[in-house]
Amino acid sequence: MAELETTSERALGAPETRPAALAALQDALSRSIDAQAAYDVMVDHAGPDCRPLAQKFRATHAEHAQRLGAMVTAYGGTPHSEAGLIATLNQAMLSLRALFDEIGEDAFDSVPESEGRVIRSLDEAMTDVPEARDREELAQMRGELETLLAEAEAPAV
Repeated sequence: MAELETTSERALGAPETRPAALAALQDALSRSIDAQAAYDVMVDHAGPDCRPLAQKFRATHAEHAQRLGAMVTAYGGTPHSEAGLIATLNQAMLSLRALFDEIGEDAFDSVPESEGRVIRSLDEAMTDVPEARDREELAQMRGELETLLAEAEAPAV
């Protein structure tokens, strides 16, 4: 007689779907951690007009990293928690720039492209995770980033 699968195994879909889901979730987690690392530097060196938005982005990515890490764990993986090479390079460039001047609104020129990479990784994860609840959570994270992007692109009043 075959053993009954547990609720958590059933919730994660067939075993053959887990590697793709896990890889996509880990990619989204890594991109969110990298983004958070860049915003860490931006917040530390941003001018008063930019700091609140940088803080919102940083806090959002920190929250997303926690949620994505929990999903990675649920799918049987070990979440990576360190920023990658690209994040380190971005931090170095922002820190060098801050030596000469505070970080202003022009630093947000690259935000749509950077956030676009995070959003695409969330889209990929939504495609690969088998559980509807997880897709909904990823879609919610995507929506939160889109809302912040709209705020960043809105003209200053």
